[in-house]
Amino acid sequence: MREATPEDLWELFTATYLTPGRTGSPGDSVDALVRELAAAGIKAEILELTTQDDAAYAECRVNGATWWGASRDTPVRAVLSAVNRALASVPLSP
Repeated sequence: MREATPEDLWELFTATYLTPGRTGSPGDSVDALVRELAAAGIKAEILELTTQDDAAYAECRVNGATWWGASRDTPVRAVLSAVNRALASVPLSP
């Protein structure tokens, strides 16, 4: 596994949010995020994704461990919350 570079994150962001004419459901966006994370060397699997009122909750398996994330915004951000928590738990190599 390698750390995502700023360029990787920008490409992921633009592909997910700024692609002209992109339409679809939140599930499509989450699937696109998972594909882009995989391309960056981060294996993420959505185990459960729940939305309630103005919140989203995600249970994800990230690189083999289970993590949870939440967002007051979108399901994509809930997944990113879980992924960020997982990556923050891994010490960076020098």
